[in-house]
Amino acid sequence: MGLIVYIIFMLLVVLYILVRLIRAIRKRNFFDLEVLIWFLVLIAVLLSIFGVVLFTTNGLLVK
Repeated sequence: MGLIVYIIFMLLVVLYILVRLIRAIRKRNFFDLEVLIWFLVLIAVLLSIFGVVLFTTNGLLVK
């Protein structure tokens, strides 16, 4: 149950980051520092979601 709540919450965070990234691209050009920062934050959040799901479901544990 806790994992599902975590995934739903983090997907909402990813949606917020995507909206901020699209707004930054529209407001400035693609090669801007703000766009780069939002893109790096998006990658970090996606990697953290992937890591938490793998570790909590024993995806990386070899028996």
